[in-house]
Amino acid sequence: MSCPPLVSVIMPTCNHGGFLRDSIQSALDQAEVALELIVIDDGSTDNTPAVAASFGNAIRYYRQPNAGGAAALNHGLREARGEFIAILDSDDLWLPGKLARQVRHLRENPECSFCFGRLRYFLEPGHPMPPRYKAADLNGTQEGAYPSLMLVRAVVFARVGLFNADLKIAYDTDWFGRAKSHGYRFHHLDDLVALKRIHDSNISSDLAATNRELLQLLRAASRRNRTNSVASS
Repeated sequence: MSCPPLVSVIMPTCNHGGFLRDSIQSALDQAEVALELIVIDDGSTDNTPAVAASFGNAIRYYRQPNAGGAAALNHGLREARGEFIAILDSDDLWLPGKLARQVRHLRENPECSFCFGRLRYFLEPGHPMPPRYKAADLNGTQEGAYPSLMLVRAVVFARVGLFNADLKIAYDTDWFGRAKSHGYRFHHLDDLVALKRIHDSNISSDLAATNRELLQLLRAASRRNRTNSVASS
């Protein structure tokens, strides 16, 4: 019987000590796969180091000066040794079997370079609903292109590159766009794989900053398209 492939799970975190234990445990509870869990502490000032230390050798923990989520992910990618890369935000939770189902899908579909599952939102008790979300968002499951829903072949990063550390929020959107522009194919699976926690310190709740970065990405994509059109004419 062949050994299961190694999945490198990268968890960037900053001041999520109250959520971190459950998120780490949801990754370590993944069955039928071999995984390394790489936790990158992006300059936390809360109890994050103590929570991480309580897991001992079950995780690999690195601390860096605060530089943002993209820089933390890039740090994790440089440490990763797996055939596949997964990302779990430190306030999200994976459901059992998430990695096994996605590894199986990529192995059975070699033309697919990365895949996503579905998510369900839940509101952290005692936290108000951030303006970006509505009560209806808590109903049912949703398709999305969030890092916590993804599994990607590690070789894709060698060509597409790392996350853009100049972006504070939309670095995942930027990376997905670059991957698609390189011709990499992805699938959305119907499996519910993650629970996404809504709370008042969600970085994506800053609508103004999110919109600014998305506009910046749209302008960059438009410039690339014009350049490609000129080059092919």
